[in-house]
Amino acid sequence: AVRIPYEWTLCKCPKSLHVLWQEYEFGMGGRKAAKLFSARERGMVKFNYCLRKHFWLLMEKMIQKGYTHTSAIDKIYEVYGTHLSATNILREIRKDAKNGGHAQLR
Repeated sequence: AVRIPYEWTLCKCPKSLHVLWQEYEFGMGGRKAAKLFSARERGMVKFNYCLRKHFWLLMEKMIQKGYTHTSAIDKIYEVYGTHLSATNILREIRKDAKNGGHAQLR
């Protein structure tokens, strides 16, 4: 198996939350799934990983409640709006997580 350089990196400019979930669950472009990163690998991409982690945790919680990954993402877009970029939605999720999460997503 050919090892991909920087197989533990995260995508630079995710266009949607669907891309971010794909990256977490399965990896993108031959890279390792973010959920499988070791502590060292997480540390190498700490800023982006920490920003995305709140979204990934929210997604896991919603899936446990019975949402499909698609319906969970649709609900998140419904709450935060489709006018925001994926990065700005991540910032809002992080901000809300400090107060127990958005009321419509608990």
